[in-house]
Order: sequence, then structure tokens, then C-alpha cells
Amino acid sequence: LKSTVIDAGVDYDIRGMEKPSDHAPTWIELNLAGRV
Repeated sequence: LKSTVIDAGVDYDIRGMEKPSDHAPTWIELNLAGRV
């Protein structure tokens, strides 16, 4: 899996909202081309 990771992060826009939760969405972009 590690070799397929292109980018990853946290959606900081959500964390910047008024009264944000302690949790925030994360995202990951994978290169799955040619994988089954």
C-alpha cells in the first residue's frame, strides 16, 4: 500500500470552523493504475 500513496492530508478548513470537533476528515490519493 505504501508504494501507491501519492498524497495525503487533513481537511483543515473543517477544523477552522466555529466550534469544531476534535476530529477532522482526512484524505488520501493513491495510484492504483495497473493494480487488481
